[in-house]
Amino acid sequence: MKVCDYIAAGKSRLEGARLECADPLLHMRQMVSAGMGWTTTQLYLHWEETLSSEALVKLERIVERRLTGEPYQYIVGEEWFWKSRFRVGPGVLIPRRETELLVETALQRCPSHSFKVAELGAGSGNIGITCLLERPEWEWHGFESNEESWSYLDANRRELLPGSAKYQIHRGDFFDLASRHGPYDAILCNPPYVKQVEWNGLSKEVRSEPRIALDGGISGLEVVSRLFRESVFLLSEGGLLALEIGNDQEEAARQLASANFFAESEVLRDYAGLPRLFWGKRRKG
Repeated sequence: MKVCDYIAAGKSRLEGARLECADPLLHMRQMVSAGMGWTTTQLYLHWEETLSSEALVKLERIVERRLTGEPYQYIVGEEWFWKSRFRVGPGVLIPRRETELLVETALQRCPSHSFKVAELGAGSGNIGITCLLERPEWEWHGFESNEESWSYLDANRRELLPGSAKYQIHRGDFFDLASRHGPYDAILCNPPYVKQVEWNGLSKEVRSEPRIALDGGISGLEVVSRLFRESVFLLSEGGLLALEIGNDQEEAARQLASANFFAESEVLRDYAGLPRLFWGKRRKG
């Protein structure tokens, strides 16, 4: 079978599987390129060539895994975030483009000098590592309770950060451990905020990711609410709390901010115009 024919046939298979895939044809090109180790240019140079039996077996392993709903990022073992390629795989939350708004806003608004940050649910380390690559004077404390994420977090820290970087990994629950290392100038994170009732309606791909990183309980706000309450005691005076929220949680975030001594708070829109990021300062005094 020629490369072009395999891609055309694969496009139909992806469409039939009803996966989370905006462009099945492009997705097949990506999978063939990844499986064969080709760049986009090389793919088209081989476009009319016949695939060997060995190549077909290799590509079928990839496509079959994808057809089950396994995220593409898990299959290839990586995902880009900001300017870096992060190792990912089963058991770790896949970095998302919308979370770059959190990083972008932090880099714009926080000082470039010494700055101490805590993160609930460090995952692959994409938020903290990205910030430290841009702000090497910062000190980052990443808390992660999901044992399956630890190997990815540690590998990304070792591979992407220089030895001088101040990134500490804390293996365990944020609410149990964070007070031992505070106070902090900021808490920046992407906490779980999906409502339990919405879980079964999510795509196969999303449900393949660690539920602990996504499920926010019955209201979707169980972890977020606790974070608002306890961050008052973890932050220094005037300390910042910045976290990603669901696009239907703007009013709830504002109420939590008001009830928990946060001033100068606001909710920022993402690149699609949806409420995505809460940003607030702990009141002084």
